[in-house]
Amino acid sequence: MGFDVYGLKPHNPKNLVKPEINWSAKPTDEEKEEFFAALENYEKNVPGHYFRNNVWWWRPLWDYIDNHTEVLSDTQMEEGSSNSGATISEEESIELSLALHKLIDSGHTKKYEDIHMLEFNLAQEHNEELEKQRKKVHVRVVEVTGNEGIAPKDYPAPYKKEWDDLWARKAWAGSYPFSENNIKEFADFCYQSGGFEIW
Repeated sequence: MGFDVYGLKPHNPKNLVKPEINWSAKPTDEEKEEFFAALENYEKNVPGHYFRNNVWWWRPLWDYIDNHTEVLSDTQMEEGSSNSGATISEEESIELSLALHKLIDSGHTKKYEDIHMLEFNLAQEHNEELEKQRKKVHVRVVEVTGNEGIAPKDYPAPYKKEWDDLWARKAWAGSYPFSENNIKEFADFCYQSGGFEIW
């Protein structure tokens, strides 16, 4: 799952035409390669056309915007947390870009990244240790049941509870990375987008 952000009127000074391909015509590998190369060139030269983050990257980005800028309304922030087609006007998108670049230039975003990623890395280490323990539970379950493909939901007691308790201790902070570069790419997209929609 991800968040696809589309510019409404992206800045396109060279008047480039977005390449298209007819997938139903079963294009050859060569035609696919040509299409993706042309699309990459288009997106490089029309940076306000499209921005994408998977859910793990989008949540921290959107939280950062929510907590450190005051451009968007509470309704827009809520809509932007889902794939519901939140619409941000051109004026708002430029204002948001400027607010984010101000945070980047001040060093705030980098400091935020350092703190966030410290927590992220500690959480990942914690989760890796839990995964080792869950694998040990699985080994014991296989020894008891003889079923190597058994899923945790089918573990017999007391192994099911042991596995559930380990899963409940997962640190979700280890799933959501953050980077200054991701914020900068989004800020650049905002400035060039002419307004955008989030799907």
